[in-house]
Amino acid sequence: MAASLITPASAATVASEIGGPITRGEVLSRAQYWIDQRVPYSQTSSYPDPQGVRYRQDCSGYVSMAWHLPKLPGGGDYSTATITQVTDRIPRSDLQPGDALWRRDGSVQHIALFVRWEDGGRPVVREEPDFGLYAREKTWSADYANTFTPLRYRNIDASVPRPVDRTVGDVTGDGYADLTAVDADGRLAVFGNGFLRSDWGGVPFRDRLWQTANTNWKQDAKSISVADVTGDGYADFVVLTATGKLQIYANGSLVNGDNSPFTGVYREYTNWAGATHIATGDINHDGWADLVATMADGTMQVFFNTKEIGDNALPFRGVAMTYTSGWGADVRDIAVGDVTGDGYGDLVAIRDDGSLTVFGNGILLPGNNGWPFLNPTWSIKAGWNQVDGIAVSDVTGDGYADLMGVTTAGELQVYGNVIGNTGGKDYYQGAHWRYPGWTGVHHIA
Repeated sequence: MAASLITPASAATVASEIGGPITRGEVLSRAQYWIDQRVPYSQTSSYPDPQGVRYRQDCSGYVSMAWHLPKLPGGGDYSTATITQVTDRIPRSDLQPGDALWRRDGSVQHIALFVRWEDGGRPVVREEPDFGLYAREKTWSADYANTFTPLRYRNIDASVPRPVDRTVGDVTGDGYADLTAVDADGRLAVFGNGFLRSDWGGVPFRDRLWQTANTNWKQDAKSISVADVTGDGYADFVVLTATGKLQIYANGSLVNGDNSPFTGVYREYTNWAGATHIATGDINHDGWADLVATMADGTMQVFFNTKEIGDNALPFRGVAMTYTSGWGADVRDIAVGDVTGDGYGDLVAIRDDGSLTVFGNGILLPGNNGWPFLNPTWSIKAGWNQVDGIAVSDVTGDGYADLMGVTTAGELQVYGNVIGNTGGKDYYQGAHWRYPGWTGVHHIA
């Protein structure tokens, strides 16, 4: 077992030039910068962008900063009256992250950056809203949003990278999912991903990077999941205990002297006796892992991450939606991960009838009204009743979640996602790696 976790250096951020092409990701990152800095609204003051260039602190100055616009010939920033000089109107259905919603009439002069859609046609925006308020992310009502015109900055980079969910499984923060398990001895262990290591021969999970000394996890853990609940880029550990508690262990790799990831409970919920399985992953593509739980009464509940930080932060405060039937005692395990490669976590379930089913995330589909898992989109009909537990995460780093399963015969099997080779018709066709010696392991994540 390695003595410590390996923490890779962060990748450098490449910034655009003023007035040059800019990616949608950088637009949103720049917009988030003022939110993080709590920049107040002002029509007379200015505040620097990440490179030190100052922009006016009102709605159009904020969008100008996010788009990295140059100054007007007179030296000032674009306003709601002049920002149409660098934009084009687009259909509402074509809105993408980093575009804008604009209105200028006798009662409202405002512009905000579009981030994503919520249910009911409600857009999530980033904006400098008004006097006395700060730069923020806000969900508008559909009626209010419908009074605005969608705009696109003419110099936004058209080569939009495919969104990637990096919340699930990645304990070390290197972009490749690791594997966490309760081993046969009852220890909680993390197996580091060595997919790119030449001395591992391209095998992802060969050695343990970390394990607990105590051996009580086998009796204490009812269901486990590993995903980035705290939004720092490192996957946290979530466990449903046999005593009916939901516990979150924040990843302490960067603060613990020995780089141990899961050493203490960050948040605990005491009223979870009715839950049977849990899974965490980024369902709404905001960079924070959400929570799915099946219940003993056959329902399934979805909790969206509050994205709260600080001493009193609670990531999961209330049930966002409940699926009222179909998730009873025949469910052997569930997992959340981006199977389809669109950046939104999909739901995977195995059942006693031997089926493995993927529920593709349909949260953005107009007819779903913001519900992510309404219909099964892909299934294998037999054989999965011989599997005790599953995990779904991106092992190979290609943006598509792979599948891990521990069989009742004691073998860990890793199925690489083959969607790129099957034209989207198939995901998991056969185990790419098999590990014997996993007898007694029931929980993986």
